Amino acid sequence: MKYPSSVPAWIPEHQGKVRDTFRVPGHDDLMFLVATDRVSTHNVVHESEISGKGKCLTALTVFWLKKLEEYGIRTHLVAYGKDIYRYIAVPETLPADLHLRCIVVRRMNVVPREFIFRARMAGSLWADYYSKGLPNPYGVVLPAGLDLMSPLVPIAFTPTEKSDTDDPVNAADVLSEYPEESETALQVYQIIRSHTLARGIDTIDAKGEMGRDPRTNKVAVVDEVGTPDCCRYVDVSDMRIGNNPKWLDKQFVREEAERIWKSEGGEKRPIAFGPETVRKTAEIYRDITGRILDMPLEAYQDEMFS
Repeated sequence: MKYPSSVPAWIPEHQGKVRDTFRVPGHDDLMFLVATDRVSTHNVVHESEISGKGKCLTALTVFWLKKLEEYGIRTHLVAYGKDIYRYIAVPETLPADLHLRCIVVRRMNVVPREFIFRARMAGSLWADYYSKGLPNPYGVVLPAGLDLMSPLVPIAFTPTEKSDTDDPVNAADVLSEYPEESETALQVYQIIRSHTLARGIDTIDAKGEMGRDPRTNKVAVVDEVGTPDCCRYVDVSDMRIGNNPKWLDKQFVREEAERIWKSEGGEKRPIAFGPETVRKTAEIYRDITGRILDMPLEAYQDEMFS
């Protein structure tokens, strides 16, 4: 076990960088998925936690999974809010806010790839490859003369392995091996981006995970969706070609980690961020959550999770 359990009364089945997964007693086909306040960048889990982050991630994931189901897209979501207590024998021994951070999901055969789509030139595609004149490992042909934040037409598919290292994978190979999953993941990204653009926010890139339901072998969306941990969000009014924008997502704390590591010689290590960085990161998560939900986090929780 890497970290203290987010639910001390339970033993985690698996701990990711941010989420803890637990078995659902009497339901071998279901899992509890609990979002913590942990923050990770560059595959490093930091010492600081971001207050309220897990609740933002849970609210957004429920919001998007329910919206995707309206479009006929299957997901792993089974229960959320206080409905999770139907699967727990003694809820009074658990954290009082568990239903704000936990969802019940169906076990899926998860595809070992992360499906990443990009509508603008940014992130590792820009920093590690294009700006250096290096060929990208995704096999994606890009036009010459692009700058930071230039639109990518068509949207670029830059998949990675689902692993601790997130190594790049050739896009054509993934499209060939997982055609239905790739098509569905692109549709998910387009739905997210359309929703946020209508609210003055461009989802310039997003990471998604896909699986298949072992009962039917149908493709389904799994894990988190449309959160500041797996998307880059930019206010449309703040976007300028060639300029690094004001980020409305985890990129803020990514860049702070890079600054600290660079000042120390470049070695990546877990960081205890200063109080102002922690405060600002928490503010960013709450603000983007409210804008996407069209209401403050607490109002959504009162409406959907009680």
